[in-house]
Amino acid sequence: MTSSLLLQLTDPSAATTQLAQGYYNDYGTDPETEAFLSLAGLAFWVVLIVGAVLYFVPAIIAMTRHHPNTAAIVILNLLAGWTFIGWVGAAVWSFTTPQASNTTVYVQPGVTAAGARMSASPSPPGWHPDPHGTGGQRWWDGQTWTNHVHALPEAQQRAVR
Repeated sequence: MTSSLLLQLTDPSAATTQLAQGYYNDYGTDPETEAFLSLAGLAFWVVLIVGAVLYFVPAIIAMTRHHPNTAAIVILNLLAGWTFIGWVGAAVWSFTTPQASNTTVYVQPGVTAAGARMSASPSPPGWHPDPHGTGGQRWWDGQTWTNHVHALPEAQQRAVR
């Protein structure tokens, strides 16, 4: 203490430098400390972002799998994920595959699933030009093509082409 008082009396600029160094040492604002603090701040943000991503892993999985209960999984993850049980529950739920319902649908012939009446078959049963390209005719029974085929006379084949 006496040496700093003596220094102040003899050389005021040196005293100011010594006081500034003491201030830096007392409050940790020297350049090395500032570099450490900026690195610590960066590490804080990295840990915060990685932690948030890990916290919302169940919600992210549900969204990427297009889970039908995605909204409920996100809400569970958001509100109860901070408890380990809530996070595990949301994670397990996001990996489940919903079972198909046991609903039986009866469709009457001639009626679509929406309840609209279907039109009659596109063509009535009979002999029609062969869709398989033989140049003859094939029997259409009203629902499917049969194996019954007969050739057209050559004059009719030329007229068809």
